[in-house]
Amino acid sequence: MDVDITRTIPSAELSPALRKLITQRDKAVETLDDFEADNYEILADNWLTNAEAADVLAAVDAVANGQDAFALPSAVEAAQVRRPKALGVRQALAAELRQADIAVARAYRTEAASLAPKAMDELRGAVTDAQSAYAAFLAACAAVSAAGSKVRHLRDWAEGGRSDYSPTVGALADADGFTVNTGNPQQDLLHVLNSFEAPTTADPMVDVRSANGAVISIPQSRALALAESANSGVTADDISEA
Repeated sequence: MDVDITRTIPSAELSPALRKLITQRDKAVETLDDFEADNYEILADNWLTNAEAADVLAAVDAVANGQDAFALPSAVEAAQVRRPKALGVRQALAAELRQADIAVARAYRTEAASLAPKAMDELRGAVTDAQSAYAAFLAACAAVSAAGSKVRHLRDWAEGGRSDYSPTVGALADADGFTVNTGNPQQDLLHVLNSFEAPTTADPMVDVRSANGAVISIPQSRALALAESANSGVTADDISEA
């Protein structure tokens, strides 16, 4: 099929007259497609090669079965008779399709001019809705940020820390307080939640007495690392609960 068919907006938005023309055009498309499918072999550019190959195979089988190959019907002759007629039918069907499509194009062009302003109103409404939805999404993300800060603060105190609670809303951050921004908001939210729900190992704050007698509060894991270091001057006896 050599007819370029273009798509329209949903038919429900078009006039009954235009919908009828589109139905007629689509039926013409289907008729031409079916005809080409049913007559593919003789319409194909290699139709003669295919017909000759069929005759060759038929002759080989005839000889193998003791038959007269020349008495068999010829696929080449049959194709030579049918192909011009098939080409003519396809040409007529394509012409009918082109006329049907021209009718659709003319009617659609007229209706497009009257439908475009309404479509513009829909665009304005969609932008307004999107802005409202985006504002709501940002507010929801701010709530996630605040909730995450609250969880981090409470977990810190539960583990011996003394962090200040700040209700200030910031960027999305994971359980370790690192900002999350992968470029995919949905994935960012899941990353934040998963980081808080992941199993954690308690690392409470402890007091460490240095060689000069000063006492500092640091996470237990860091204090134990210092005690294991030969150069730190800190031993296990210097570590106590905060």
